Amino acid sequence: MARYLSFMHRGRESFGAVLGDRVANLGRQFSSLQAMIESGQRPRIRSADLYLADITFLPPIPRPGKILCIAGNGAAPAGTPPPGRFLRPPGSLVGHASPLLRPQEAPALGCNGELALVIGRAGRRIPVEQALGHVFGVTIANGGGGGAVAPEPTAPAIPFDRSGAIGPWLVTADAIDLSRPLALTTRVNGAPRQSASTAELNLSLAELISHWSIWTALEPGDVLLTGSPAGSELAAAGWLAPGDLVEIDVPGIGVLHNRVIDEPIGER
Repeated sequence: MARYLSFMHRGRESFGAVLGDRVANLGRQFSSLQAMIESGQRPRIRSADLYLADITFLPPIPRPGKILCIAGNGAAPAGTPPPGRFLRPPGSLVGHASPLLRPQEAPALGCNGELALVIGRAGRRIPVEQALGHVFGVTIANGGGGGAVAPEPTAPAIPFDRSGAIGPWLVTADAIDLSRPLALTTRVNGAPRQSASTAELNLSLAELISHWSIWTALEPGDVLLTGSPAGSELAAAGWLAPGDLVEIDVPGIGVLHNRVIDEPIGER
């Protein structure tokens, strides 16, 4: 199994492979994790010279060409509108352990645990039965439910900067069977908020890839958020507040955690 991550260390951005509690810095072999994926090559891993505790996690793909998202992909009763597609800007997602910002304009910030797929092989109008072969790896996302406002009543919602998260790392698709259900648990301050499985998705992972590839060519490094398989019932449980710790746990991948803070007044 290979786990890759992007990070900052001593003011410099790089990427590497996770080996236990250490990181093998691979920035001398490729300019970025996305460049490595685009090359179709795997790096040579000689030694792990950094500790996870000494780096700042970035989103695994810090500047993807596209982040493709879907709303309402959980199992729904008959007659429910079909899932809606939208794009989100790269700046709306932070890395593992970085703070989530509760926006000044939309303090009703929630959390939606999702899988995120990173495309490894380009394709357009990809058949469902071939779709999973286009995935390089998989990671975890917090869609930050509620941290979005539509600029016009009929326009799609646009997520606020740093209102969601992704990471901590990318697990390569050869190490995890994406055709089988994956469990997903979301906790807030240790209390379960969501317990679900990808088996509950309206559109499966393969169907989502095929679905998106009808509208746009998928390219290496593109990120697909697959939707939250079950609602976290934030209205009943309460919206997130400053100080809350959100954890999203997917066995076989890891745990993504982030603490909520209020966006500083006057920040641009």
